[in-house]
Amino acid sequence: MNTAPPSEPDPDWRVVGLVRASPALGAVLHELVVSDAPGVTQRAISKRANVSFGHMSEHITRLAELNLAKCLTPEVRKGRLYCATDTGRSVMKEIARIEEFEHGKVNSGGEVVGNKGPV
Repeated sequence: MNTAPPSEPDPDWRVVGLVRASPALGAVLHELVVSDAPGVTQRAISKRANVSFGHMSEHITRLAELNLAKCLTPEVRKGRLYCATDTGRSVMKEIARIEEFEHGKVNSGGEVVGNKGPV
């Protein structure tokens, strides 16, 4: 009998690639994931991510279509609050792992490496 906890399902690698290919989309998703607030406005995300406020609606809509973000207050016309979904957090986690590997912070076995090799 297997008593190991179930592993997380593999992320949708197409979505990981789409987010990585768009610095603005990645920055917006990152801010949604790291936000301490349960929901944040487009204006706050725009400032923190250094993304044009004029393009925020487009980025949020795309993230929602990919099931990476959701609106918590869809009935509100101004000041809507947004958050990352579990899928969005999972995608950001994979992007962080890929970037750590690409920047030499971990090796292919997942071991943290320093200036002198694995530690």
